Amino acid sequence: MLALIRKHQYALFIVVLIVGIAFFVFPDSRSAQNNRFGGPDGRPMNILGTKFTPEEVQAIRESWDILYVLGTGSGGGFNFSDPMFQHLMRVNAIAQRTQGSTPEEQEQRRDFVVNTAMTRVLAREAGISASENEINERIQSLPRFQTDGKFDSQKWSVFIDAFGGEAGARRKAIYAAVADAIVFDKLVALTGPPAPKTATELTLAYTAENQQLTTSVISLSKADFASQEVTEQELKDYYEKNKALDELKSEEKRSISYVFIPAPKPEELKDLDEAAKTEKERAHKKVAADFSERLVAEDRGSKTFDTIAAELSLEVKKAGPLTEATLPEDLKDKGRLSTRIFSMIEVGRSEVEAAPDGYYAFEVTAIELPQTLEFEAAKEKITTTLKTKKQEEKFQETLKTSREKLQAALTAGKPFAEAVTESGLAAAPRDLPAFSQKKPLTGDTDGPSIAAAAAKTDIGQVSEPVTNATGALLVYVAKKELPQDPKMEDDKKSLALRQLMMSSQQPESNPLFSAWFNKKRDLTDASLSVR
Repeated sequence: MLALIRKHQYALFIVVLIVGIAFFVFPDSRSAQNNRFGGPDGRPMNILGTKFTPEEVQAIRESWDILYVLGTGSGGGFNFSDPMFQHLMRVNAIAQRTQGSTPEEQEQRRDFVVNTAMTRVLAREAGISASENEINERIQSLPRFQTDGKFDSQKWSVFIDAFGGEAGARRKAIYAAVADAIVFDKLVALTGPPAPKTATELTLAYTAENQQLTTSVISLSKADFASQEVTEQELKDYYEKNKALDELKSEEKRSISYVFIPAPKPEELKDLDEAAKTEKERAHKKVAADFSERLVAEDRGSKTFDTIAAELSLEVKKAGPLTEATLPEDLKDKGRLSTRIFSMIEVGRSEVEAAPDGYYAFEVTAIELPQTLEFEAAKEKITTTLKTKKQEEKFQETLKTSREKLQAALTAGKPFAEAVTESGLAAAPRDLPAFSQKKPLTGDTDGPSIAAAAAKTDIGQVSEPVTNATGALLVYVAKKELPQDPKMEDDKKSLALRQLMMSSQQPESNPLFSAWFNKKRDLTDASLSVR
């Protein structure tokens, strides 16, 4: 049993390491990186007259990471039904102001940080809080910490251990994130439940959920249009017109120096007691922290990256000139490492980056900017571009014309099979089993897209093209039928109750709360500049 737990612990460690460790191990460096927000220069953030220290702002940022990891399944994909992940998305969306305003990762949490701080201020004003019992109950109900529908204390312990820092601080950070979610729910509830659906709205919702659709689909493949010719003159014309564009330039190349600080491997830890295991893990983190501190130390002076590495008895490797695609094998698939290397804006910049197998310290030693390619060097790339463009144009033209002919034949009263032949479509239609929202298509990767297109298409009509991985589909709707069910009225009542419960948990479904919270956010944004 112990071996199994340790096996799962390592798998979880891999999932959360990049997100979690960096925020708990390097408090000084993370503070420097995150200074661009909230106090952007290290000063407090002002939320409706309440000051939040830089440490408090950083703690809220760490809540974002905790919620993000909680919503990540064991396979690495998101568990969108996880209540904590839903909370993360709701808080980001309820008063969104900065989405897409900047590509920098640390800025993407701006709405979450401000809205969470607002929630704390508004909850305190309203006398709302989350008790320790409520927090414990919420934690024990989370899918991440359950096995066969019951709370699994081992999973909770593994999650706690996966983050760096002291155990008490880790638990406090997770409790704070969960408390914020509970308090937010209570704030939403203050404005009362949303209005129940009318009888007409309920009938429409029931019909949309239970109505059976009988359809056929016709597939068109882009691969059928791959044989496109490009002349030499077309290639030259394209080159002259576009040679200043990035697509006709060489890739940027960089040279780097780097060192690797390996994390203890599971087999190195398996026979150690907890104290020895903790000490071994702490030792390698301390080396990384020391390296990070020396890189940014005010008294670094003329010390080079190589000198600092030598002081810590670390081997320095050199690589380059290289592109992201030609990174050395030992640097590939190391979390965000390649992105960080190629996002440094100048030579001489260095950093320590967490990865699943340890830490990588690197310094950019040279940058070769992209250069315009000569025509012969760019010829193959231009050929591919033009052939792809012609293929897409021919495909879209055929798709549009075929759909118009098919719809015209159907409007003229032709049977579907005859209309398909008359339209010139080569692919034979594929009849699908009847489906509904309640009983959707299964075993078909295009099922959700087909269902969405069919729902918007009238009986006897052809849908707008549905794009898929190989080309596109045209969906023909033969029937839309609502089965007569003696339990219909009871099902409607259940649907009404279900919708009401869902709406009560979604602030965007509560116009009163949404308007109130957004008004407070407007006031908050105005006060952010007042330090």
